Amino acid sequence: MRSCSGLSGTLAGLLLAAAWAAPADAQDAGQWGYYSASPHATRYSPLAQIDESNVARLRVAWRHAQADSAILAANPDFNLNNRYMVTPIYVGGLLYVPNGFGLAEAIDPATGRTAWTQKPLVAAPEGLPSLMISKGVAYWGRGDEARILHVRQQHLFALNP
Repeated sequence: MRSCSGLSGTLAGLLLAAAWAAPADAQDAGQWGYYSASPHATRYSPLAQIDESNVARLRVAWRHAQADSAILAANPDFNLNNRYMVTPIYVGGLLYVPNGFGLAEAIDPATGRTAWTQKPLVAAPEGLPSLMISKGVAYWGRGDEARILHVRQQHLFALNP
């Protein structure tokens, strides 16, 4: 029998292996298909729209809440964890990131609006999704076979982007 930490380590290893195997189209200039940009965590983008001549004019275009405000408004005693430390990826014109409930979301980078949110497997008491600390998602595949990989609790999800 495996311990929880062994199982978590196995899932994390599978997620990392899948992310490492992501195809080249996820890493075209401007894409950010891996945590930290590349399998080598370069945190580098070849894009050059921002430079020393215009950086001072940058402004916040939009903000995206870590959780749906309707759920929070309907449940005033519900507190989200302050450890929301996620890094989005950018593939195929959308940002992908886990929300404050640990569910994957796709976000339109032009508007900040949520395109879709992963459905929970089972609703928690009072219909709320359970809170989970989740730090990221990964991209794998091509075309119709592409998947957003995401670990939540003991489950590895392969979501259709």
